[in-house]
Amino acid sequence: MKKSLFSYRCHHIRMPKKELFDPLHHCFIGESSRNPSFPRNTQKTSVFAYLKLLASVIWVEVNTFYSLYFIILGLLEFIPEVSTANAWMTLLPLLFVFILEYLVQAFDLFSVQKSIRSDDKRKYVVTRDHKTKPVASKNIKPGDLIEISDQSTVPCDCILLSTDQMSVFINTSKIDGETDVKDRVPLKFPNNFTNGFIKTLNGSVTATGAQSSSRQVEGEVIFSPNSGFDFDISDRTDTDSQSDPDYKISNNDEKKVGFHQNVDGSITSIFDNNSFIERGSLIETSGTHLLLALYTGKHCRSDAAISPTATRKTMIDNYLEKISMFIFVFQLIISIILGTLGYLSLQNDDHSYIPSVLLHEDLKMWMLLIVIVRNFLMLSFMVPITLKLLLPIFRFIYGMFISNDLNFVDTDTGNVAEALSTNMTENLGALDVIISDKTGTLTKNKLTLISLIAGNEKYGDSRKAPTILEDQVLHDNFKSVTEEDFILTFQALAVCHTIKISSDQQFHGSSADELAILTALQKLGWKFYEDRDLRRYESPLGNYDLRVLKVNTFNRKRMRMSVVVAIGNDIFCFMKGAPERILRQCSSRTGELASNYEDFQLRGLRTMSISYKRLDKYDEYMEIEEMESGHRLLGTMGIEDALQNDVQLTLDLLSDAGLKIWVATGDAKTNTLVVSAMLHLLRANEQVVHIDTQHLLDEASLETGTFENPLFSTKAMMVAENSFSTVINAEDDKVLRIALEKKKFLNALYRSRCVIYYRCKPSTKADIAIALQNNGKRVLGIGDGYNDSLLLRASDVGVGIKAPDGSKAFATCDFAIPAFRSLGRLILIHGHQALHRSVLAVHFSFYKAVLFAMCQTIYQVWTSYSGQSLFDEFALFCFNNVWTLLPILSLLFEKDVGENFLYRLSYLYKKLRNPLTLRPSNITWFIVAVYQGAIIMLISWALTGEGYFNSSGKDFGASYLSLVLYFSMVLICAFYMLYQTNTFTYYSMVLIFGNILMLVASSALFQSGQVFGQGDAWIGFYGECFNNINTLIIIVTIVLAAVSPSWIGLSVWSEYQNSDSLRVIETETNAAKNDQPLFFDPPKNN
Repeated sequence: MKKSLFSYRCHHIRMPKKELFDPLHHCFIGESSRNPSFPRNTQKTSVFAYLKLLASVIWVEVNTFYSLYFIILGLLEFIPEVSTANAWMTLLPLLFVFILEYLVQAFDLFSVQKSIRSDDKRKYVVTRDHKTKPVASKNIKPGDLIEISDQSTVPCDCILLSTDQMSVFINTSKIDGETDVKDRVPLKFPNNFTNGFIKTLNGSVTATGAQSSSRQVEGEVIFSPNSGFDFDISDRTDTDSQSDPDYKISNNDEKKVGFHQNVDGSITSIFDNNSFIERGSLIETSGTHLLLALYTGKHCRSDAAISPTATRKTMIDNYLEKISMFIFVFQLIISIILGTLGYLSLQNDDHSYIPSVLLHEDLKMWMLLIVIVRNFLMLSFMVPITLKLLLPIFRFIYGMFISNDLNFVDTDTGNVAEALSTNMTENLGALDVIISDKTGTLTKNKLTLISLIAGNEKYGDSRKAPTILEDQVLHDNFKSVTEEDFILTFQALAVCHTIKISSDQQFHGSSADELAILTALQKLGWKFYEDRDLRRYESPLGNYDLRVLKVNTFNRKRMRMSVVVAIGNDIFCFMKGAPERILRQCSSRTGELASNYEDFQLRGLRTMSISYKRLDKYDEYMEIEEMESGHRLLGTMGIEDALQNDVQLTLDLLSDAGLKIWVATGDAKTNTLVVSAMLHLLRANEQVVHIDTQHLLDEASLETGTFENPLFSTKAMMVAENSFSTVINAEDDKVLRIALEKKKFLNALYRSRCVIYYRCKPSTKADIAIALQNNGKRVLGIGDGYNDSLLLRASDVGVGIKAPDGSKAFATCDFAIPAFRSLGRLILIHGHQALHRSVLAVHFSFYKAVLFAMCQTIYQVWTSYSGQSLFDEFALFCFNNVWTLLPILSLLFEKDVGENFLYRLSYLYKKLRNPLTLRPSNITWFIVAVYQGAIIMLISWALTGEGYFNSSGKDFGASYLSLVLYFSMVLICAFYMLYQTNTFTYYSMVLIFGNILMLVASSALFQSGQVFGQGDAWIGFYGECFNNINTLIIIVTIVLAAVSPSWIGLSVWSEYQNSDSLRVIETETNAAKNDQPLFFDPPKNN
């Protein structure tokens, strides 16, 4: 069933309902008795969380054919008439699988809740009903006022009412793993609304509905005094006063954030996400801050956005389901044949080993069913339950291989890779598309101010002066130029930002652009001093003081920010933002060159323009539009975001491996195209198709276009695949989402060598991944920030780029790597080998089970098809779980080709990978098992005759012969694994042949009758086997007859299937001896 683009990862994320239908959230301040019942402010630490997790694990496991198969078998074994073994021998291993799966996830849940419990007990200074006292976090309610200070954790979702600073920095790494701090501004109130005064007031809050999984929060706070405020304020409204109970909060991004006085004298303040602080955030600004508790408990946004879920199924899990169904059908057919033959045999013969109740004349059809079921149960081990135990162990070890791989160590930061979801490693080996963010993923997100155009003068970005720091002309102008525009340019750069600057000149903020600008100014000689809204700057242009009157923060719709400051007797509004948006607001400029930002963009630089307006008067109720119109353009900056080390080599490597590279970024078109060209994602010798919003509308419609002007989805099918690249404007996410649902359009896009999306929203990135998955493609998403988290959740594999300090970019990735260059090794080496090993483990497990079952099946000829077993229960249990277990573990060291080949010949990634379908190359193990099972029984009968069997169905020598066959099968399985092994290591040899030695040693113990009570079956076998030449001849003959023909046949088939790859590998082996260094290898010393 396809996943809807409107509700992706529904089992991981509770998607928001339409905001129109969300009930609003209301609470009262100072009158807690009027509040309705709200959830207790705890974080799901009860035992019900574990019970819910248990139910989730059981539900996921039971909804697989593999588990249902063993549950049904176990229940059938409880019926005495059909039972062939102890039911608990089937059910206990399955139960152990469930317990193991649950314990792994319960441990993760316990680790999280351990820290949560301590948070719930932490006490805060809370004012409720005008009384202030310490209150434990779990007892905080909506409407409470919370006083909080530096380095404190916010106990619930809150609104920042007031602070003794301009704004407050918060760290949300505990919530989303994002390491960059975020800035939050207090609500707007009259100047005399101090913390103490607010605590004496009554009020109410109306906000976005609780339990909405949208992270957008907005609303209003109304404060009402008991006897009217002792100040007068004109009825200045940014939003009309609302008294209608049906009032709904607007979703308009242009809403005004401020306050106004209503007719009744109350004060209303409007808030949005810029004042909202989620539970678990860490306050990183010194001072005293007053917060208003808005949502508690399960209503908190961090609690509603993500729900716990059982482990995702991997591609190997799905492949295991296919093989299990295939074997089930084969087992059922064999059981029906044996049961029918057994039923016919019972019509005339007297078989004392058949229960007498089955021979009743009136129960003949029931007897037929019983015999069929007995044979079905006798062959039940054709589906090996040990795989459900082995695969988690394999995946855990795969994760250890990744985490301990020293080749991942980043030389710049010392960071290493981490496997956070080890069960996803196999998915790395079967990818089709990589969807990558650009900024911080393909680039370093370490910005540097390269050039500045002020007036008609350009500084930096020249051969003599690569950056403005080396530009001597600029340093000279600092000493001589007195023009107001030049001075205002640098004053604007110094103040138009949201960065916090400590007394030791350290910068704290989340905007990489602003950090780059201030870092450049600091290196040019600026020193910054802040005291709330007062600023003092020491600079090469002189020292000056100013006062910040208002900050209009940046948002994506305006694409700009502005700051109103008082410098002496003058008041200025400085504005900074995207050049296109700034130029619209300017009526004059300091020079023609100042608006020439296209040159910067064509060089791949990020661009920002800055402007100013002298205000004749200012009051805090002035409209933003009035402040930001009629500006004078001061200049434009070019900021470099350097590419990641070896990013181009990595992209070329992955592209050569047959993977499609798609880039989804929120950046502007020109910058995106230039960076893509620098990375060779767009090439000069190929056609680049640009799809804008109108083209997407055409694709989203049902029309196919005219013959003269066919749609892209039609034209793309007429040219060769990978002969063009596609660039898409993703600004209208709704239209793009509809277009991506059209299979024809998506197939056309997939024919592109590369697809670049610009102006992407975070949700759009996830829509792209889901559309590809619905079309049968396997997707890897990679990003570096919280805005990429939706993409990572939606992808088959999510990879996060670590921050320089080693912390993960966010908490939703399956793997964390130090840099993009590590992605090549993660996919080509670890992903390919993990998939190869797991496929071999699955094949070998089913091979030995079918081999064993074939011996049981043919044995039925001598038991009149009665469903009797040639081997006892102990032998049945130990064959899969003990004597053939160690050879499987040797696969952990298996490599089909060396790492160097996968780097040098990356196209082998797709050519050699298993398609995970039931095609002939994937069932050779089945054919070999059927052949070897038949030849084992044929050779044993030919060499022993009727001495061990009696056609009447009563076995005389079967117990002894069963041990001979048992020992022979263990040897044959070891030789089969030896053939499957391409890489012979000390460990693999010890595991394969050590398993045989362990069987020999154990047989000596078993014959004494003191170990597990196995004396009856094993007495005399050890001595007879190794002292009797006839027994040894039987074993050797059986092994050679079973192994030799199958080994020859497999070799011929492998040569036929992989002749091209084998020939290339052989050629490269000879050429690599004196060839150039391999990818990422250190250069050879001359």
